Amino acid sequence: MKRSVREVDPDGDTLLILRNPDAPFAVIGLDYATLWPDLLPTHTPPMKKTERQLGGIERSLRKPQIQQQNKEELRLRLSSTHLTFASAYFKAMMSNDWRETRPEEGYSFVVTAEEWDQKALLILMNIIHGQTTKIPRIMGIEMLAKMAVLVDYYKCHEAVEFYAKTWINNLIEPLPTCYGRTFVLRLCISWVFSESEVFRELTRAALYQSRGPIHSLGLPIPGDVIDALEMKRQNFVSEVISELHDLKSRLYKDKGHKDKGACSFECSSILLGALIKGMNTICILDPPLFESLEGYSIMALEKAVLSIQEPNYSSMPDSYSLCTGETHTRMYAKYAKYAKKLHRCTLSEKIRGIIDPKNEAIVGLELNAFTNQSQA
Repeated sequence: MKRSVREVDPDGDTLLILRNPDAPFAVIGLDYATLWPDLLPTHTPPMKKTERQLGGIERSLRKPQIQQQNKEELRLRLSSTHLTFASAYFKAMMSNDWRETRPEEGYSFVVTAEEWDQKALLILMNIIHGQTTKIPRIMGIEMLAKMAVLVDYYKCHEAVEFYAKTWINNLIEPLPTCYGRTFVLRLCISWVFSESEVFRELTRAALYQSRGPIHSLGLPIPGDVIDALEMKRQNFVSEVISELHDLKSRLYKDKGHKDKGACSFECSSILLGALIKGMNTICILDPPLFESLEGYSIMALEKAVLSIQEPNYSSMPDSYSLCTGETHTRMYAKYAKYAKKLHRCTLSEKIRGIIDPKNEAIVGLELNAFTNQSQA
């Protein structure tokens, strides 16, 4: 077995042994054996490379695999004083007689860890031990996410706060806008390092694009955050489908009363037929059960609903007479030759009356709502 030894503190009394270093990072576990179903495939944008990567990882999990462990070990000489001062994890361990293995010669304490990235762990220990010249000022999203995982696990947020702000400010990669592995890494970073605005923006994008519970990839994204996003997505989808069925019922019951703003029997019948055809085309004519709403993204549902074909009144003779509302009568008197194009009752207007207010109300999650819960 190869053993790498790094003396972060030459006078340290603690040995940290990292076994199986550099294990695969942020991959989808067996609990996500498939990607979300897609119930509106013609309205879902082409899969981005990052989402294809998620799918590739998931498909590979269907085949039995034996992952060979890295037999190399990284050994770090550390100071228990520095560790307990900077890390709540090590402080709690020390208060409970933290010898995880038998002490080795030359050390008072021995601590073990597994699968961490060697470079990220060494950076963290250099920060804790004040080795500032050995700490990089720039790193990419991948390494920053690895740092976030370590900071969350060892509970040393305050010790790393200054460097985290520097790394985030120096990120070259733009904020991801499309859901995928990089998106989830960046969401994890925003959570661990308390980026309220970024967290709000990313969770709004996740809410808009996801078709089911977002993938945590084994990263420290709280289950409460994932559940809150999924509940908001399901509520949006359920309400839109329900209100479309309410619109269908209103058109079905409309008998063409000549009340102000009401449609004629002929007009409501045409709109009803177009709506039923459109809802059938996008497979929401039979309302899905609340439990089976996985597979609908807000983005795809919005595009699908707004794509429902509008009846072409201009192809009908005397179409102006279909609607008996007062507004339409005045319009015909003034714009007689354009009346066919200016028909007042449009299906798209009624559908937008459902979609637009809900779309404007979509907001991301507030980070402090969850940090307050975790501190309670």
